[in-house]
Amino acid sequence: MGWHDDGHKKEIRRLRLVKPLAAIKMCTEVYGRPMLIHEELDALVFRIFDGHAIVGEDACIAHLPEFMENFIVPAQQ
Repeated sequence: MGWHDDGHKKEIRRLRLVKPLAAIKMCTEVYGRPMLIHEELDALVFRIFDGHAIVGEDACIAHLPEFMENFIVPAQQ
C-alpha cells in the first residue's frame, strides 16, 4: 500500500515481488511486524483486523484474490 500524494488522499495497492526476509525486516522497522499469510484462516484474520501482511502468491490467489489487481481509491480519513 502507498499514497498517491502527500495529503494521503488516495490509497494505492499494487503487487510487487519482494524478498520475504528483507520485506519482513523493512515492515517491522517502519510499521511493526507484518502478518504472514499462508492459509485461509490467516486471510480471514487479516480481513477482520487489517494491517500489514506478507502474502505468498498462491495464498493471495486462493484467499485474497481482490489483491491481485491494482487498486486506487480515496483514502479513508
